[in-house]
Amino acid sequence: MRHGASRSYTEMRRRCEATPKVLSEGEDFIVYAILDFIADNYFPVLTLFGEEVETIEDGVMAPGAASLQIDRLYRMRRDLLRLRSRAAG
Repeated sequence: MRHGASRSYTEMRRRCEATPKVLSEGEDFIVYAILDFIADNYFPVLTLFGEEVETIEDGVMAPGAASLQIDRLYRMRRDLLRLRSRAAG
C-alpha cells in the first residue's frame, strides 16, 4: 500500500490521463494499468537477480569456494524462483 505521491507512477498516471475515453470505461482500466505497471517493473529486477546468481555460480565452481557463497547462491535462487512465480501468476 502506498500513501502520498510517488514519482515512480508518474508516467503510468500520465498515460491513463491521456486516454480519457478508456478511463471512462471504469475503474477496471485503472486497476489493470497499475497491475501492468507493477508487473513490468519486476522484469528488470529479475534480470539483475539472475545475473548476480550466475556470477555467484561461477565463483562457486572455482576451487576453494567458500560455503557462504554457496549458501548465498541457494538463497538467491530460491528468492528468484519466488519472484518469477509471482510475476507470472
